[in-house]
Amino acid sequence: MNFSVIVILYGTAIHECTTINTLLKHINRPINLTIHVWNNGPALLNEQDIAEFFNKATALGIKVEIYQDIRNVALSKIYNFFLNQNKADFITIFDQDSDVAADLFTTLEQHQDLDMVLPLCHLRGNEDHIEYPAYKEGKQITVIKEEGMLDATRVVSIASGLSLSKGLIDKLKQNNQPIFDENLAFYAIDTMFFLHRLRSIKDLKIGCFGKIIHSLSEFEQKSNVVSYRRNLELLYFDTVYKLNYKNKGRLSLYLRVIQKMF
Repeated sequence: MNFSVIVILYGTAIHECTTINTLLKHINRPINLTIHVWNNGPALLNEQDIAEFFNKATALGIKVEIYQDIRNVALSKIYNFFLNQNKADFITIFDQDSDVAADLFTTLEQHQDLDMVLPLCHLRGNEDHIEYPAYKEGKQITVIKEEGMLDATRVVSIASGLSLSKGLIDKLKQNNQPIFDENLAFYAIDTMFFLHRLRSIKDLKIGCFGKIIHSLSEFEQKSNVVSYRRNLELLYFDTVYKLNYKNKGRLSLYLRVIQKMF
């Protein structure tokens, strides 16, 4: 099987990236893998850091591609860029701060008949706590605690650790819509993907297998560490969702935005 991994960096050197370090650490057998690293800024990567990464990957028989755009490009556009051009059997998306499980690729090989594989997402600093994936029906959210097959019409999760099959990507491209909504830049693009794009495809086979350890920004919110920018992102997501997918009136949304901001 062919595998591709996408890792998005921001303000982090390659040798400091938890995702890349744990990924390389666990590769102990021949595997057809390409790691795509996208440096999203704010500065270019150090050339020595790049060279050392290439050397480590080459020694493991892994292909590497590095892209650099320090404008802090929208994650939705980065994901679509890779998904539209990639031909791997499975493409896995990662943030820079995920602990990748040792059995990631074995897990995908064992479930190559699935359209998508989601890991159990454990919270960094409290590894016994699982926050995703979950079933969302209205305002009701039920966290999934065990591995197994999932109901594609109800499931939501985060982008980091998400593995999409080539077959699913081909299905998502058939109606000429972006796979990830490019109206959204950084926050909630994964939520929109699950709530809208994924649910537009019928008869999907999705499973929860494997795990990652990840830092979740939502927990910062629950701990009252909420930035002004994060609040704006939440408001923007809510507005885009209701405008584009719920057909809410522009005037009512405008008044709601004014109320929330002041």
